[in-house]
Amino acid sequence: RHQEVRHQEVRHQEVRRQEVRHQEVRHQQPQTIPKDPVQTLEEEIAALHAKNDTTAMLRVYGRARSNGLRPSPQTYVYLLSALALTVDTAAMEKVYGELLLVRKGSRSVSPLTPQACHDVIFALSESHLRPRVMQLYAHLKQIGSVIQNPLTYKILVSCCTSAADAATLFTDMKRAGISLTPLIYHMLVEVMAQDNSKETWRLDGVIKDIHDRKCSIPDMFKTLTKDSLWVVASTVLKLRLPMEESTWLQVLEKAGMCARAISIWKGSDYLQTAGTATAMLDAAVQAADAEAAMSVWDVIKTKQLEVQEEMCAELMEMLSGVKDKRIYTVYADTKAFVKAKLSIFVSVLRVAAEYFTINTAKDMWRDMQAANIYPNEEALRLMMKAVSKNPKSSAEIYDVIKLSNLKFPPGSEEVLREAFALSEETRRRIPELQGISLPSGESQPKTTSNTYNGGRTATYTAPPANAGYQSGRRGR
Repeated sequence: RHQEVRHQEVRHQEVRRQEVRHQEVRHQQPQTIPKDPVQTLEEEIAALHAKNDTTAMLRVYGRARSNGLRPSPQTYVYLLSALALTVDTAAMEKVYGELLLVRKGSRSVSPLTPQACHDVIFALSESHLRPRVMQLYAHLKQIGSVIQNPLTYKILVSCCTSAADAATLFTDMKRAGISLTPLIYHMLVEVMAQDNSKETWRLDGVIKDIHDRKCSIPDMFKTLTKDSLWVVASTVLKLRLPMEESTWLQVLEKAGMCARAISIWKGSDYLQTAGTATAMLDAAVQAADAEAAMSVWDVIKTKQLEVQEEMCAELMEMLSGVKDKRIYTVYADTKAFVKAKLSIFVSVLRVAAEYFTINTAKDMWRDMQAANIYPNEEALRLMMKAVSKNPKSSAEIYDVIKLSNLKFPPGSEEVLREAFALSEETRRRIPELQGISLPSGESQPKTTSNTYNGGRTATYTAPPANAGYQSGRRGR
């Protein structure tokens, strides 16, 4: 027993000595802390990214995902930056989709640096995923990333397509203390003004900021598209910001006449000047827009703005071309200060002939007589057509033309025969019409003097007392 106890004690001492030796060895060797696999993956991907080895990056990334490892956001930045330079759209879609699954608060998630944010946003903007850049921007903000690079915001603004997104970027830039350049202002305005979602009210803050920063709004008008010009002009005037007449004319010249232009101009008293009125009227005439032209004309009359005679004549010519009866109103309004011309009378007669406005035709004859203007072939033809529904008036016009020694235009005989046949009183005068003019389609030989019917000088003969030529009456 004594020997057995002795052997046990020896074994215990040996075990204690071994434990002491093991402890001494552990204290002498440096302790190694296992590295975070997420960090290891990021470093490995970063090294391959520096070598531009996209294939190896995808291989390492795929192996990590198959082992259930979720990479850090920075790892996704490296991957997307590399994939943006390739045509592997499927791989980029997959990597981008997994990036969006990263949520704030996850063990491996830390906010991206401003440079990393710029890199991944730039990568997407240069790829087929450009339409999703604003979605990426919202995700980066969600995981706590902060963007401070003005160039990054420039890329974001160039990618956004809605007024809401543009307004969000504008607010974020102001909050981040970014100094907006004229180019960024222009890009924001372009997006907000073109948005068809009826959210253009968001443009107010940007336009106000442009004015407060003393940026040039007229310079911005030079580069805006046609669709955006009137939206911006309306916003400027709605905010009661100053707009020079020259700026308005510049907008009008580039954007052209439209109902919105009329509405904006009529709602801004200080813009209703003779210069803008003439420009508005000219634009409406060039566009053959009778409604717009008459809307401008109403303002001209109300404000008693001065308009050139040539512009008034062009307005009447346009109204004549579209057969608009409101030419009678314009003629009456301008009669006192616009010099009488044969072309103006023909323009009015063209409409009178279209609607068989007898009184207007008679007034034109009287006014031509008062201005000592000889009616040409077209004026006489239109005048006879205007009264052709009334046999008595047709007979009166026939008598006056004949007494004035004027030649009847081609086709007059047919027109007058049809008119005279409408009444028993005038029907018996039909034989008088024999041979008064050439058949329709043939024209009289040209003459350079006011002589008609065998060399006799044409003279205006006063109409009979019962002819109904009452001054001041005008067809409507």
